[in-house]
Amino acid sequence: MKKRYVGLLIAAALMAQPLTAYAAGSVSSRPSHDNSSSRSESLKTGKLEQSAAPVANSGGAAASGSVSFATDNNALREAGLSWDLIDKINTINAGTEALYRTIGTTNMVGYVPLAPVQTALAGDGVSLNLYVPNLIEGLNDVQILYYNQTTKAWELMAPSSINYSTKEVSVNLSGTTPFTIVYKK
Repeated sequence: MKKRYVGLLIAAALMAQPLTAYAAGSVSSRPSHDNSSSRSESLKTGKLEQSAAPVANSGGAAASGSVSFATDNNALREAGLSWDLIDKINTINAGTEALYRTIGTTNMVGYVPLAPVQTALAGDGVSLNLYVPNLIEGLNDVQILYYNQTTKAWELMAPSSINYSTKEVSVNLSGTTPFTIVYKK
């Protein structure tokens, strides 16, 4: 009788193992509440790796200490960003839906981020030279997509300069500014 119980226990464990191996975790800790599927509605951009994030070069303001960057949810909340905005930043970085759907504006149709959204924590206006590893010649309409704290809206801004050979984009930012570099497909 003992052998039957042991056999049943082993069989049950073996049957349960594939179920746990194929279980998928949640894409986001804050799932969407709109009950719509974006599979056929739009092209997904794919997850943005943090290694693709722009980095201020050694001559930039980040080296002198007048600006810092934040990507952690708690740091963003402490910087005064709303949970709704942080959720949109996480959705953009996860690449689970098209950019225009995430930020809610149709003028962003066709735009794709080159890097994850970061938040610049700067005092007054500061000029930064950002190294963008994914920046290549031939990209259409490279822009800075940033969240304007005054208008409470995502807006496009032309970079001060773009150097494709050094993969650098120059930008002027001030205050607490979530931003990313985008291009039009």
